[in-house]
Amino acid sequence: MAHTILDDWKILPRLMMLVTTIMYIRCLEWAMSQPDLSVSQAGLISVVTGAFTGAFGIWMGKESTTTVTSNKIVHTESYDK
Repeated sequence: MAHTILDDWKILPRLMMLVTTIMYIRCLEWAMSQPDLSVSQAGLISVVTGAFTGAFGIWMGKESTTTVTSNKIVHTESYDK
């Protein structure tokens, strides 16, 4: 029963996105609290922002192409040519 709750409610991916969002917000708070960012500090924020944007885009794409039924998860993929 526990595995069906984790799979059907997608707890782990949602928990990972929550943790990633909190980490992203904390990094932005740190950057905004600095009086003057150096090039390496600005680069760090840029990399964290890019990683968060990519993770969020993949997560949203996965959420929109997955259909959960009572028995199984059905993946649908379509390619436009």
